[in-house]
Amino acid sequence: MFGFSRSKIISYLILIIAILSAIYLVRGQRDTLSKIFEINIFQFSIISLIVLLTPLADGLRTMLLTKQFGVNLTVKESFALSSVNNFWNYLPFTGGIIVRSVYLKKKHGFSYTNFISTVAASYIISFLSFGLVGLVSVLIIWQTKGFANLWVVSIFLLSVLFSLTMIKINLKFNIKFLSLLSKVFSGWKILRERKSLLINLMLLDFVLILVFAIRLSLAAQFLGTPLPFLGILVIVSLSLFAVLLNVTPGALVVKEAIISFGAAALSYNPYEGFTISLLDRAVSMVWIFLLGVIFSYYLTSSRQVNKGKSKSVV
Repeated sequence: MFGFSRSKIISYLILIIAILSAIYLVRGQRDTLSKIFEINIFQFSIISLIVLLTPLADGLRTMLLTKQFGVNLTVKESFALSSVNNFWNYLPFTGGIIVRSVYLKKKHGFSYTNFISTVAASYIISFLSFGLVGLVSVLIIWQTKGFANLWVVSIFLLSVLFSLTMIKINLKFNIKFLSLLSKVFSGWKILRERKSLLINLMLLDFVLILVFAIRLSLAAQFLGTPLPFLGILVIVSLSLFAVLLNVTPGALVVKEAIISFGAAALSYNPYEGFTISLLDRAVSMVWIFLLGVIFSYYLTSSRQVNKGKSKSVV
């Protein structure tokens, strides 16, 4: 579980290259970047309060999904799991998703196949939610400003179509070596048939989108580069795709690059978008590492294997 795999080494090499490339690209923007260090404690505190809503909403999503298989997490436990997941995504040893799955298996007897099903469900619904918010925001901008980036529209449209297809399609695998994949899709089938669950997951995604949009909006205002809120909603919706390009720890630089691309696609200054994302990253990382250490200890010290079995399709 704890080791420097080849993929992790490659991930950190990519991160180093990405950071050096980012430094090269913004080397002439020192005045813009220096604004980050002018943030006062009040502004830091305001962004921090909004940042802390992210693991709370994300934890509630984990609660909803695992509950479908008989696992009853507390709000504190789900918040802790989300915080630990974010923390371990930055470390060289292993990913947060592995730590989360192992904890749920050891503490609640939650099968790995059901866990993968919940992760898949989370991504599929998120692509639908973020895609819809992005499409609506782009259309409103197009109607009011007469401008819409075709690439951005295409990305959101494909995201929505992919999600709807995954919700409707029935996949069966009768080949022996694909039996594990078949079990995962069986778990997904259980989840997608519960309409109230899907609606609640989408509502939580809308909350997460709003929280991230407020974070970036506040960062923009504090840096003196306010962006229209609709534009920020488009940028936030695009940032979801950092999970697809998560080739660096915690999607470092990758997420910032996507936010910069979103700003440029909407005819805003990409350097300002990059700076705004850096401020948000700096504040969030303070809490990710602080809460990650605290809750890693909390979950480890309180971990006791629960002999009671959750509902499973394994």
